[in-house]
Amino acid sequence: MTTEPARSVDAMREQIRLALVAWQFLTRVPLGAALEAWIMWTPERLRASARYFSLVGMIVGAFGALVFFLATLAFGQTLGAILSITATAVMTGAFHEDGFVDYFDSFGAAGDRAKALAIMKDSRIGTFGAIALVLLCAIKVAALIELPIWLAVAAIIASHSLGRVAACVVMYRLDYVRDTDLSKAKPLAEKMTRTELLLAVALGLAPLAFIAALGLITLLWTAVALLASVLLVAMFIRHLRARLGGFTGDTLGAVEQLTELTILLVFVAASR
Repeated sequence: MTTEPARSVDAMREQIRLALVAWQFLTRVPLGAALEAWIMWTPERLRASARYFSLVGMIVGAFGALVFFLATLAFGQTLGAILSITATAVMTGAFHEDGFVDYFDSFGAAGDRAKALAIMKDSRIGTFGAIALVLLCAIKVAALIELPIWLAVAAIIASHSLGRVAACVVMYRLDYVRDTDLSKAKPLAEKMTRTELLLAVALGLAPLAFIAALGLITLLWTAVALLASVLLVAMFIRHLRARLGGFTGDTLGAVEQLTELTILLVFVAASR
C-alpha cells in the first residue's frame, strides 16, 4: 500500500518533471543526459508543463536582467540593452521571436485562413516579418535605455514572465488549429485546466507584485501594466478567433513578444 508521504513525494517529483519539460520546450539550455532520462518526456507531460511556462519566463528574464546589469556597468546602457536581448534570444533559440516573425508575415499578407496558415508554415522571412522584428528589437532597446537601471532590470523580468502568461491565456481560450502532427506545439492542443492556468498566472504575476512591493513602480502603474496586458491579450484572442479560428505555435510567440513590449512601454511611462 502506498503511504501518504510516498504519494506526496511522487506528486512533487512529477511537478519537478513538468517544470523541466517546460524548460526543455522553451529554452535551448541542455539539462544533461541523466536528467533528461529522468524526466521521461511525453506529449502528455508537455501539455501539462504549460502551467510552468511563466516560471521559465521568469528565469529567462532574470538571466536577461543579469546580462543587462553587468553589460551596462561594463559598456553602458545601450550595449547593455542590446546584449540582454541577444542573450535571451540565444537562451531560447529565438523561439518566440520566430513565431512573432511568422505571425506578422501572415498578418501582413492578404488572403483567407488557409493562406495565413500556409504563410506561417513557411520558414522564409517575408517583408512584413522582417520589418516587424526590426521594430520590435528597436523599441525594446529604446525602452531599456529610457529606464533607470534598476527599473530596467525589474521590467525585463516582469515582461518575460507576463509574456508567457499571455501565451497560456491564449491556449486556454482558443482551440489549436494546426493540422500537422509535425508541429512542436501539437501536444498543447489539449486545453489547460483552470487550475493549471491559475498556477501559471500566479507565477507570472509574482515578479510584478514583488516590484510593486519594493516601490519601484506605484500600485497605479502596476494596475496599468495589468490592464494593458489584459486588453492586448483580449484583442489578440478576438483577432485570432476571427482570422484563424484558433491559435498556432507562431501566434503564441507573437502574443508573448507583444506582451513583453507592452510591459516595457508601461514601465517607461511609469518612470516618466
